[in-house]
Amino acid sequence: MNPAAASPANIGTAQVPLTLPAMGAASVHLSATLPAEGDYTGELVIVAGTTPVRVKLLVSRASRNLDVEVLGVEPARATASVVNPSSAALNLVLTEKTGRSLTLDPPALIKFGRKASDGARFQVTPALGVGGSAPGKVALAPNGSTPLAFTFGNLGGAGEYSGTLRFSAPGSKPVDQDFTLNLREGKWLAFLTIALGVIISAALKMIGQNLRPRLVHTRHAQLLVHEIDELLTDPGREPAERAVLRSLRRSVSAVLLDLDGGTLQGIAERLDGLDKRRALAVVWLARRREVAALRPEPLRDQFRTVIDDAQALILDDGVPTAAVAEMDARLRALPARMNEALRAELVARIAALRDSLKALAIRSTGTLAVTAPGQVTPILDEAEGALQTNDLRGALNAYDRARSVWASLLVDDLAAVVAGPRPFELTGADWDALKISLTAEVAEARRLLADDPDAAIARYNRGWALYVVKVNGAVTQAIARIRAAAKAEEDLKEAERAEVGALLTAAETANAAARSAAVAGRTQEAVEQLETAIAKAREAQSAATPVQNEAVRSFTAPPLVALSLPPALREISADDLTVTEHDLEVTTSRIRRLDFLVAAVAIVIAGLLGVRALWLPNLTWGGWDDHVIALLWGLGLHQFAFAGLSGLTDRLVGNTQQ
Repeated sequence: MNPAAASPANIGTAQVPLTLPAMGAASVHLSATLPAEGDYTGELVIVAGTTPVRVKLLVSRASRNLDVEVLGVEPARATASVVNPSSAALNLVLTEKTGRSLTLDPPALIKFGRKASDGARFQVTPALGVGGSAPGKVALAPNGSTPLAFTFGNLGGAGEYSGTLRFSAPGSKPVDQDFTLNLREGKWLAFLTIALGVIISAALKMIGQNLRPRLVHTRHAQLLVHEIDELLTDPGREPAERAVLRSLRRSVSAVLLDLDGGTLQGIAERLDGLDKRRALAVVWLARRREVAALRPEPLRDQFRTVIDDAQALILDDGVPTAAVAEMDARLRALPARMNEALRAELVARIAALRDSLKALAIRSTGTLAVTAPGQVTPILDEAEGALQTNDLRGALNAYDRARSVWASLLVDDLAAVVAGPRPFELTGADWDALKISLTAEVAEARRLLADDPDAAIARYNRGWALYVVKVNGAVTQAIARIRAAAKAEEDLKEAERAEVGALLTAAETANAAARSAAVAGRTQEAVEQLETAIAKAREAQSAATPVQNEAVRSFTAPPLVALSLPPALREISADDLTVTEHDLEVTTSRIRRLDFLVAAVAIVIAGLLGVRALWLPNLTWGGWDDHVIALLWGLGLHQFAFAGLSGLTDRLVGNTQQ
């Protein structure tokens, strides 16, 4: 007998003797084992005598049910490995239900696939094992149960795996059993991922709120130090200016110390104030030199208070920025005020020089009264013309020339006095000594005329002061001698004696005034008073006793004060120190410990909440997508621009389920 659908094969033959009665019948029961379902064909040969009778046979075998029940097919759960291939176990129980022994073929995995977190499904080829070894035949006792422990290895991480196991036996319909495996990574990995997100969030916050602003502020402070150092490198910087700049630099250094691990609170305001004070210092340095160049001293004193107030603001770490801005505006407006004051002073000095020239005309002794007006007056006219056209610099230059010419004429005239005759009542020895001193003063004044007219005038005034003091003493002696002579003169009448006394008293008064004026530096007044004293003494001497009068050369010279125009303000537009201190380090350590405690508490709280919200509800948690979501949870982004956690997941990985 052969299967109809297969190649011919000998299933088996048998010869059985059969006896038939005459006109009788016999029944034959044929049995065979058919190994598989299908149609079998064959023939039955009956031999009686020499003629065989062939009967065609067709047998169809249908598959019978495999009476095996699979129990315990609930979804299995396993922990996925992050680095190595994962594995999962599935425990089943096979139960025979018909009361006959069965031997099943090795279980076969006919379908196996993985569902990704985005809903996509794809095939997976796992390593299947049963009881720790390769699948083998399974023997079932009648009505017995056999547990099977399947293992699925070489799985690709977390996810939902589903498949179908087939149990079969020869000649029976197979039993297919579907199953599901849920693999997810450990909760500690989820916690650590969330913690990592918290740490990154804290780091970003530190960078955004602490580190980068600290670097920006440090660069700002370093730039301020660099700019102050450039100001200090000026070789012409005065000690007072260097002291102010160093004090300002120490204030910036204190900010750098605070930036080295300290708090940023108030740093921006402090740096802004220091920047404004540094800009104020630049203007202050220029204005200070301009004011210092002003002459005379009273003119300079008008603006010295503003300079001192600005210096106090630069040195004050607690000064409001509004006060600094106000002072900056005052300093920048100072040149206009200085020019106005200088104009008024220049007008007054030109008038004073003209008065001095007029005094020469009234007292026309000597050549100075003749030469000075012709040389000085045209230059003064030029200075006044420049003032009328608002050419302050031109007016100042003209006045400086007039002053220089006037100073030169005065020095020359003092030299003529030295070369002239001995003054009234001065002994020859005293006069020779005085001439030596006056000659030195004249020589020094001539040397200073070109470069420093102020100093030349000072030497001129000094020479005249020496002259007045010396002659003043001689006049005092002369007055005493004349008074004694008048008292001894018997031929004088009472009226004449009274006249001599009045003249001597006037001479004494003028002589004392001359000495006081000389000591006070009022040269012109001293000379005038000395001349008056000499004249009165000579008149008294003539009235008391006839003596040979000696010529006295004297003239008045108005004291001059040099003026200077402040230069135009230079427009100056608007960094490493590392210093450690014990107290600062202690404070820094406390801040760091507090920050660490806050970060640790945040990590624990966010981790627990994240495990509860992300890991527990997701039976297949793991993989790149879930790691990213956990990281973003730790970063706190699940609350930003998303409709809750489900919205976050849908937006990040997509929602394919409709």
